[in-house]
Amino acid sequence: MIPSAINLITFCLDLLAAVTVVSAGESGLKSCLPSQREHRVQGGELHRFYRGPLRDHALVGQAYRNHTARSHASCAGECLRDDACKSFNFCQDGGLCQLNLAVVSRNMSDLFPSNGCLYFDERPHGKCLEYETTEEYKYKFFVLPPPKEGEPYRLDFAVKGKEDAIFALSEETNENNLYDIDIAAWNNQRTIIRARKHSVHFHARVDIPGIMSEHEYRRLWLTYDSWTIKVGRGHEVAPFIEYHDDSHRVHVKYIGITSVWYDVNWIFYTYCDE
Repeated sequence: MIPSAINLITFCLDLLAAVTVVSAGESGLKSCLPSQREHRVQGGELHRFYRGPLRDHALVGQAYRNHTARSHASCAGECLRDDACKSFNFCQDGGLCQLNLAVVSRNMSDLFPSNGCLYFDERPHGKCLEYETTEEYKYKFFVLPPPKEGEPYRLDFAVKGKEDAIFALSEETNENNLYDIDIAAWNNQRTIIRARKHSVHFHARVDIPGIMSEHEYRRLWLTYDSWTIKVGRGHEVAPFIEYHDDSHRVHVKYIGITSVWYDVNWIFYTYCDE
């Protein structure tokens, strides 16, 4: 017996009400008409279909269609109507809605800070590790996670602040034996690598103004491999500063973060949940 249109709609709504997260490969979401799915999104049930948002971020290099939307719910409706859409960016300034062919990679290397934008995708993932360091200049230490086989340790991160986003690569969870990496020091004019904080003797120094911003997150990366430290920006392959320690002074096991003079906000993509 063929169900009536009312029964079909009721069945779809009941099915959708039981869904928490629906991936691109599951058929439950596709079994209901696009207009019904969009209606539930517009009704405030966006969370049933997409995880997010990751605020002030956008996926880069995967957009295949751009258009203007009234809200992120309208943008989600556009994504739901298109089987090719796996994620979307919605930027509140101008209502830009970008439909993407993919979701973020494991190390979030294609996810970039973008003020006023929201990123949603179908892949269940938790929040990235976020911290705020104060002007106290005290390190917060983490165990250095193991690198991928055959690759150097890599930390993908973003910072927002006026100046002085400071790393320690340390042998212990104290300041006895470490490398101190001060990004955007001296009024956001200079980046240095030195043997300890407060030291006036630098292993490496580069004068590049404006690396940090107090108004938006700036994407950076750091690698460590066999006593070689490199720091770079965004998708740039070449580092803007690097140092190799021929003395092998520090056997790095921990990474620390701190700031001085002003507070700094941090996002660590390497620590994002699956």
